[in-house]
Amino acid sequence: MRHYPYKELNTVWLKAAVVGSIWASVEIIVGSFLHNLKIPFTGAILSFVGVFLLVAFSQIWQEKGLVWRAGLICALMKSISPSAVIMGPMIGILSEALFVELFLRAAGRNIVAFMLGGAFAVLTTLVQVAAGFVIIYGFNFIRILAGLYKFSTKQINIPYLNPVYLVLLVVLVYLSAGAFAAYTGYRTGNKLQKTDVKKEAKICIPLKPQNKFFTVPGSQKYSLLLLFGNMAALILCLWFVNIDFSVYSVTVVLTYIAFCFYYYKKTMRFVLKISFWLQFVLITLAAGFFLNGFTKGEYLAFDGIITGLKMNLRAVVIIAGFAAISFELRNPLIKAILYKKGLSNLYQALELSFSALPGVVAVLPLPNELIKKPFASFAGLFERADELFFQFREEIKNRPDVYIISGGIGAGKTTFAADVCRLLKNEGINVNGFLALAQYEDGSNVKTGYNIKNISTGEEYSLCSAHTSGEIKVGQYGFYKDGITAGEKILLPENTREAQVIIVDEIGPLELNNLCWSVPVENLCRCMSIPQIWVVRQKLIEQAIKKWQIGNVFVFDITEDKPEDAAGFIGKEILKFKEITD
Repeated sequence: MRHYPYKELNTVWLKAAVVGSIWASVEIIVGSFLHNLKIPFTGAILSFVGVFLLVAFSQIWQEKGLVWRAGLICALMKSISPSAVIMGPMIGILSEALFVELFLRAAGRNIVAFMLGGAFAVLTTLVQVAAGFVIIYGFNFIRILAGLYKFSTKQINIPYLNPVYLVLLVVLVYLSAGAFAAYTGYRTGNKLQKTDVKKEAKICIPLKPQNKFFTVPGSQKYSLLLLFGNMAALILCLWFVNIDFSVYSVTVVLTYIAFCFYYYKKTMRFVLKISFWLQFVLITLAAGFFLNGFTKGEYLAFDGIITGLKMNLRAVVIIAGFAAISFELRNPLIKAILYKKGLSNLYQALELSFSALPGVVAVLPLPNELIKKPFASFAGLFERADELFFQFREEIKNRPDVYIISGGIGAGKTTFAADVCRLLKNEGINVNGFLALAQYEDGSNVKTGYNIKNISTGEEYSLCSAHTSGEIKVGQYGFYKDGITAGEKILLPENTREAQVIIVDEIGPLELNNLCWSVPVENLCRCMSIPQIWVVRQKLIEQAIKKWQIGNVFVFDITEDKPEDAAGFIGKEILKFKEITD
């Protein structure tokens, strides 16, 4: 038997989950508002709001390490965004939190440290945009900007001013904006601490577990080989574009781009936008004029246009390559490796944040309300944060212990589970749930499907068959809707309230992808603390544990353990649980 002990989240991670979910919700509400109005500098404005929230929360909740944890959670919540490239927004959000955290650690919790951290946090927006253009188009983009600046000063007849001063002016504006955001957040946080905010009778944000971080839709295929292959291909293509711009190299680059368009269709939607092609034309013409045409007294220079085409080819390679890498980084195997390396606290906090996201978005004030009544709006926001923290704390308590019966496909897991149930019943333990019994053709060993058997009543229902397409098709079996509904009813909290242990046979790929018994198991894990027995394939154990974030887990391998030993251990643990709860 193997034991996976349950580690309850500490206070700082719980509060970081609250801040992260609220920050992500504000990004959604305010970001959508700004994008719909086509307001420029959206990234800087969102950064300003993010700094304000972080500093204000830091005044109300002063746990060390809260800021960087909240930033990490908010950044990772962006990873489930459907946009092609997720790394840019993730890096921006995390950088903001790290700068605030850095100055708090270096200078202490005072207004100067907050303002310095806020100043550099907002500045990262400008740095990220500038670095993004250089990465995408190369240093020729800076040459175009310098040519544009020189041309503009000449056309309006003003003395030439070194562009460095203009850059310094823009930097100063961003630093000032960040410092002001931190200052207002600091003052707001202090004021809310001293103000007796009128509380509503009950504030309850519904938690809707989404499990997006470990869920993989069946249509999506990931590959570590493709992840590293895309990285290598991107580096090679950039070398070809910058160093060896020949017919051969262009052919190689275009082949890789074509592969990305074919294999990652959903992430390549940027080429369908008019703005992409408009930018393509503008960059080409600007390079032709400002790189060589302007200096030679020509409108467009051929070598400048070639440079512009190279810049655009480089841009397409960068965008396509990063979109492909971003897609492969969603690979649950990578998340699983990180989980095993000590990041279980992070993923538990992420699960809570995802579960609260729809509810937080629903109760957030609209952008016009934030502008008209800023203090009242944020007072309500922080009040809800306090209530959400208590909801999270209750959510992680009393998670049910789970006893997993595991083995390979067709190895006898259900037979083992049936023996355990029989032995537990003989000891007077009330067992509810169901078993999945294989069905065979008469007089043969040919498996034709499965029925589920209600442990309490003995009733059986057809679950799936090889002779029907069913509502859901998995492999050779079609699943019946009536069978799935019957299983769901068996697992309803009102039908299992008197049980001492609940068995679910089995939890497999369907449940891990939010189908079949996923919802009822989710409800059991969150509404009740009754111990459960799960039948799970060996290779899916850790994924199931991560998905539902259950309590203590005990795994019995049917090739190593005996039903008598498993039933004896489970029976003793159930009696302990009964003594605690009585």
